[in-house]
Amino acid sequence: MGSWISNIFTRKYQLRKALCRGFPPGLKKSVIKVVHAIPHKTFSGVLSYTSENKITYLSGINTITFPYRVYILEITSDEMHKLSDEEKMILHCIYSRSCDGYVREKHIKELLATDMPYWAIPYIVKVCDEYVVEILEVVYEVLQKQNTSKIKRFCVNNWKHFCRSYNRMVSYWNEFYRNDYYRFNDYVGRKLFIECFGARRTMNCSADIVVKFNRDSICMGDDVSSHAVDRELSSNMPLSALLVALSLYVPTMRGVVWAVLATNANKLLGFIITDEHGEAQIELCVNDAPISKALISDTGHPAIYCRYYHQYSFTWRYGATGEIINKHSECSTLLEKVKRELKAR
Repeated sequence: MGSWISNIFTRKYQLRKALCRGFPPGLKKSVIKVVHAIPHKTFSGVLSYTSENKITYLSGINTITFPYRVYILEITSDEMHKLSDEEKMILHCIYSRSCDGYVREKHIKELLATDMPYWAIPYIVKVCDEYVVEILEVVYEVLQKQNTSKIKRFCVNNWKHFCRSYNRMVSYWNEFYRNDYYRFNDYVGRKLFIECFGARRTMNCSADIVVKFNRDSICMGDDVSSHAVDRELSSNMPLSALLVALSLYVPTMRGVVWAVLATNANKLLGFIITDEHGEAQIELCVNDAPISKALISDTGHPAIYCRYYHQYSFTWRYGATGEIINKHSECSTLLEKVKRELKAR
């Protein structure tokens, strides 16, 4: 009896551990509450709560991992009502991995009906590379009417996984839905990936290159350690997507400009501009070519450097006279000042 009870508690602990890994650390208490609320019974008496296969993504600054499938029976309505809105969204994310397609569809609909937080995006993207076309239709119906820039940023930052998801979606069309959608251009999965997720019309993801990212330090203490990191990317990744990925690499700040330089090729590629809310926009200075062409050089593997500018980069007090110097005062925006500064060099 003691061994049987111990086994139950071990399985519950392993379930909690597996599900907590699928969310940012700050949500751990909420995830644990959800795990306590859901029934610890499985479809058809399956011995395991989750599949052994795991899905891993980079979500913001966190690496998350969640089960490919969960075999847990649905939560009761009484237990559901006890959860907060945030906990309900966590629950919908968990059940979006259910082994039952109807359960997945139900909880994906609930997620799409909310103001979806960034940490829920991986669960939406993952379910869309699977074989239930009705779920793809539900997701496309909602997302085609929305601004999906956050989802596109997530897909760019997980480019290799995104390429794999795109290829899976194409395979399922070819295997199950070619008779219904003879032309691939008409398939809802393709529309979803291109219009809402930011896929390219040609997705050749097989060749990878290593790109070194580096940046300026932004304050005292930020220069204690190196900011250089190597990122393995698809050589077919467009330059615009690279800048989106860089907008996640640099610190989130308000009202600043980052000049993006290809240091090995000695050229300015574009800018990352943040508004008063810290939301980033990109502007290219060159053609939006695949990075394998845009960063080509004979001086080793590609390297990117992000140079930091803010309003006080061009305004200071002259020590001898106390006069306020406002460099490039004829420019009305910070971006114009940065462009003028770089042009003068």
